[in-house]
Amino acid sequence: MKYDFEHAPSRRNTGSYKWEIMLSENPELPADVLPYSIADMEFITAPEIRNGLCEYIQKNVLGYTFATDDYYDSVSRWMLRRHGFPVSKEQVLLCDGVVPALDAAVRIFTKPDEAVLVPTPVYYPFFSAVEKSRRTLVTCDLIEKNGIYSFDFDYFEALASREDVTLCILSNPHNPIGKIYTKEELVRIATICHDHGVYLICDEIHNDLILPSYQFVSSGTLPDDLKKNIMLCTAPSKTFNLAGLACSNLIFFDPDRKDMYQQEGGSHNVNVLGLIACRTAYDTAEPWLDALRNVLDENRKTVEAYLSKELPMLHASPLMGTYLMWIDFRKLGMDAGSLKKFLREKAFLFSDEGDMFGKAGEGFVRINIACPKAALLSMLCRLKEAIQSL
Repeated sequence: MKYDFEHAPSRRNTGSYKWEIMLSENPELPADVLPYSIADMEFITAPEIRNGLCEYIQKNVLGYTFATDDYYDSVSRWMLRRHGFPVSKEQVLLCDGVVPALDAAVRIFTKPDEAVLVPTPVYYPFFSAVEKSRRTLVTCDLIEKNGIYSFDFDYFEALASREDVTLCILSNPHNPIGKIYTKEELVRIATICHDHGVYLICDEIHNDLILPSYQFVSSGTLPDDLKKNIMLCTAPSKTFNLAGLACSNLIFFDPDRKDMYQQEGGSHNVNVLGLIACRTAYDTAEPWLDALRNVLDENRKTVEAYLSKELPMLHASPLMGTYLMWIDFRKLGMDAGSLKKFLREKAFLFSDEGDMFGKAGEGFVRINIACPKAALLSMLCRLKEAIQSL
């Protein structure tokens, strides 16, 4: 089947979060300007999923609905097929989103006088999950050199060994820098957390969005003693652009931790269409995902080639996973406020500026490339003209 990745459906006046934010700042934007910020895609939903939802709606009542055994079987087959580890129904808890799951997990798995360790720069809801629970945030900046990031294991272990640090949240693939952790890196992170009594939450929501030349290693493939100390967060939402249906799957390798999460108020409702969309996606839409990964890889190459030729003062970090490119704007010499104003007013580029992801992200910009290639090139041309006007 040929899929349409060349046209972006108009999302103006549909309530789209990132579109509404963009248009609230500038209602007079040209029709061809897209937002490049929040992580959902400017592609129409896979036809397999649309058809599955339509068929279900035609035949069934949209009432209160539990996940069926068929649902859990679909999740289990997907994890085994795509990520190489088995999952049982008893290990899975449904959730309406990874962000609310993180909020609940911080509250449940830490005490008020304890601290949460977060490698940065990182997805900003990690910070808010800690702040909402009034826990102490401890950050461990990754080492950056020419846009390439590495883990400072000695510093990380020094922080993990602190008596007050009892929880760590890791993003893998790492949002916003696009890094995939190797098995050796992942084992070492998990071992440090295990040895120092730090429970590890692995947010793998982007784990299916791996560029074709890279290999993802899930924390679900780690040795049993390390896995038991891990809560794994997964979802079809980023993979298949289903965030509006609010369906995620939390995987626990320690039944006591799962029971604790449930008993302490970490329960979530998932609507029936979210359940159907997830099952349908995992069972039928894999060809769409494989086609999408090639499109994202082509978009990644397009951005890298354009920057190299036309905007050499900008530099992109290697994109291994996610559809979010992390670009270094520091050579423009602007502070965070000036850079944001410049991008929005001069280039009509509505992206996520790096300071949102912690102090280590200052001077960088996260750009969502999950859009038609023509739109991406149009944005890059506007950016070039804006920079030339400085």
